[in-house]
Amino acid sequence: MPFNRIASYFSVCLIAAAGLSAGAADDLGSVLDGGGKKLSADEFKSEMVGKNVGGQGTNGPWRREHRADGALGGSLVGRRGEPWQINGNWTVDDAGKVCVKFTYSPRKLEEAFCTFYFKQGDQYFASRSDSDRSQKAIPVQVQ
Repeated sequence: MPFNRIASYFSVCLIAAAGLSAGAADDLGSVLDGGGKKLSADEFKSEMVGKNVGGQGTNGPWRREHRADGALGGSLVGRRGEPWQINGNWTVDDAGKVCVKFTYSPRKLEEAFCTFYFKQGDQYFASRSDSDRSQKAIPVQVQ
């Protein structure tokens, strides 16, 4: 399967998680209207770095750990139910935009994207935009 299809598939898995969680917001507008606030770079670092961040994708659970040294690790379940490992790195800018670049193993496929994190009460959400209210808002768990 070409890299672009794998990368698109992973993104769809993350987006689909929004529909699999009870009480999940469908879009960023719902999160913001419910009192959700975007995490700043410092809030992201204090609330998520060093912890498991994950959710439920189309094929099963996924998780990532943003390590303090900028490394990224994690796992997900592939389309055929096979386990995939994630290894790469992450950055966060002053606007709170978290960008990741990683390789899926065992096939050594690469992906890169940026995400904003929001917090509404005790629930976290991820969205590819911090201003497009129609953009999907994906519930994530932080442990």
